[in-house]
Amino acid sequence: MQRSTKDYKMRYPNEFFLQRLDFLLSLFNFSWSYELHVWRANRQTIDGSFTSMGRFHHVKLGSSVPPMSLLIIITLFLLIHTSQGSPTPKRYLKTLQRHNAARAAVGVPHLEWNKTIAAYARRWARKRKADCRPLHSTGGYYGENLALGPWGGPFPVEDAVNMWVSEKQYYDHGSNSCYAPPNQSCGHYTAIVCRRTTHVGCAKTVCRNGGIFIICDYGPPGKLGEPPY
Repeated sequence: MQRSTKDYKMRYPNEFFLQRLDFLLSLFNFSWSYELHVWRANRQTIDGSFTSMGRFHHVKLGSSVPPMSLLIIITLFLLIHTSQGSPTPKRYLKTLQRHNAARAAVGVPHLEWNKTIAAYARRWARKRKADCRPLHSTGGYYGENLALGPWGGPFPVEDAVNMWVSEKQYYDHGSNSCYAPPNQSCGHYTAIVCRRTTHVGCAKTVCRNGGIFIICDYGPPGKLGEPPY
């Protein structure tokens, strides 16, 4: 389902990154402001008691400085900030392995775990603990997959990854098209195998109503309409 465009103020994962960006811009005497325009292509998948959703983003920046100069600087810092791999927590080793098995099958380099992205995912999972609604985060600078697990039952994160990867059967790479039946999609799978993406971070929470909320974020995200590999 295509949602209407919404504007969000850009929010960063931590203050340290914002301080570094401010410092660099100050070296060039830049006066700057920006907004994030998020185009969402959300598709919902219902498979028994599981629900999952995926999205893509298009980012448009505005500033009082030359747009290309500001875009290059911000892009450089985003790459530096999320390009450093982190040790993978033991409970997420299988999650990372399932991602990388799917990527290896199509000749795409492996993902690395990123603690900054994982912290972002964890914060959003905590916000969903109260209602367990399959709502996407509003930061807008990561690709994102969501899944809801069965109430009262076990649902490890790697099982959610398996569910997303199963969408491969509906995706035709030659035409970059999705031939999924109603209530199915390909967006979760293409997010996992996107060549542009180099890092991943996931989180899981048990909601107050007994449901399970799982989120994986991907950086950098893929581009809407662009083949994933």
